[in-house]
Amino acid sequence: MANAGGFGGGEELERFKAILANWRTSLVDLSGRNRLLNFRHTKAATLEIAHPPAEELIDGLERGWDFAPLPAEEPDAEDSDGAPSEAPLAGRRGAAYGIVTQKTTAPALLRALTSLRSKSTQLFNDYGLWTLQLGVGILRWREDGASTSSDAPLLLLPVRIERLSNGRVRLVANDDEEPRLNPALRVKLEQFLIDWSPVTEQDPTDLDAVIDAVTAAVAGRPGWEVSRRVVLALFASHKESMYQDLLDNEARILSSDLVRAVALGPKAELASDRFEFEEIHADRIDELSPPEDSPLVLDADASQRQAVAAAVAGQSFVLDGPPGTGKSQTITKRRQWPSSPRRRCAGPERRVLRRRAPPAVETSARGTRRTGKRFVRSTCGRSGLPAGLQGDPQGACGRR
Repeated sequence: MANAGGFGGGEELERFKAILANWRTSLVDLSGRNRLLNFRHTKAATLEIAHPPAEELIDGLERGWDFAPLPAEEPDAEDSDGAPSEAPLAGRRGAAYGIVTQKTTAPALLRALTSLRSKSTQLFNDYGLWTLQLGVGILRWREDGASTSSDAPLLLLPVRIERLSNGRVRLVANDDEEPRLNPALRVKLEQFLIDWSPVTEQDPTDLDAVIDAVTAAVAGRPGWEVSRRVVLALFASHKESMYQDLLDNEARILSSDLVRAVALGPKAELASDRFEFEEIHADRIDELSPPEDSPLVLDADASQRQAVAAAVAGQSFVLDGPPGTGKSQTITKRRQWPSSPRRRCAGPERRVLRRRAPPAVETSARGTRRTGKRFVRSTCGRSGLPAGLQGDPQGACGRR
């Protein structure tokens, strides 16, 4: 590691900072296409929760919520004796009936819930990202001089839609994910010079505190308002979270020789041998890294085993090659290493490694799962990755 002050001059440091800023901004869509900043209902895959109120809904997510029963067909505005239909009555007495949404028939509600459930599951299987969330609290905001407003959720609460054996559908908390503040709002409101730090200091589970902090932060802005609306939709916030992570850890990133080399190339002013290492020659891979001693669950050719051997040794390198040459397969084979029969982890927890993985790796991983092996995530790793992937092949794990 080297600190940012190790640059020969301030010009390259500023260039490094500019490149890092470009990396950050390229992650975030601050336009109206981003649902985190401009939520709009769709016909089939979003729900507005009219009842119960936000606080009551959140409190009951651990045990789960049923949905209020609805008629099979659209009710008439009035029944035969002129009395109001039952749909508005269900809204007024929603706490007794379960969750009430804008849907007025059982088939329409079931279609929306089925769509949300299937799409969120597919996205999780493909990309390792959980997107089914309650958007709790809404900030209605507008660009300076704009005549129309946009709605942005304040809190994102991960949930699951469960289909029970008796046909009932329930909404429950997803305990595998953490509630969070909408990360896109902080990025967007920087453009308005709004101090969002009092909001980010709040506990995402304390709705009252978040609402109060947001109300204070946007006070005095015409057309801006805060409400306690709750919506159920797919919200993908991983890129905004990456943006914030890059911003919060800028000093650490600037001090990394590896990132510095990637960003500046030959102008990084690093020693020529800083990242050099002697890789095992392909002709000697069987001798120096026998297949029976390598952590592989899929077949690998000599070049792939060279990469795996270098990674096991804790080397930092770029795995390069044209499409279809097996880069993702190589990473997949490398990821399996901590759960190899020859590896053990000192920590007590083992979990399936499916979340927050690169899409290509996750796609490749599905093929590996068919071998009957399991990916595991070890608590030994500092960032949730296996220790060996952080340049420390021994780490808290050791050979049996």
